[in-house]
Amino acid sequence: MKVEKRNNSIALISKVRHLANKLITTQLEAHGYKEISTSHGEILFQVYYAGELKMVELAQRVRRDKSTLTVLVRKLESLGYVQKKIDETDKRVHLVSLTPKAKDFYPAFKSISTLLNDEAFEGFESYEIDMLKSLLTRVITNLTED
Repeated sequence: MKVEKRNNSIALISKVRHLANKLITTQLEAHGYKEISTSHGEILFQVYYAGELKMVELAQRVRRDKSTLTVLVRKLESLGYVQKKIDETDKRVHLVSLTPKAKDFYPAFKSISTLLNDEAFEGFESYEIDMLKSLLTRVITNLTED
């Protein structure tokens, strides 16, 4: 029986995610932030970038469904990194913003992010990084449900 050569790109992406998460977890622990998980990283990044976001906007930016995002934000809220409040202009809307604790965490967050990128892309040319980002974005677009 002949086995067909297969494209293992998705398996490689999975391995990259596993190794990146391992590095992040190790660094979080080394910086004294054992309570933060890798699933919180993109949420914090988006709120660091925007300052304050509606839950709906945050869900779109992190590509998580509303129920999953709610659980993650509640965890960050219980740990003291974010706060939720009701939008004064629309009482149906919840806004997520950073707490002083999250602002204190930012230097470690930035350091870990820099280390991850430095290690992952060591020896890459900038055009290769741009090409990889473009290709992975296309894969995500192809797999995203409308």
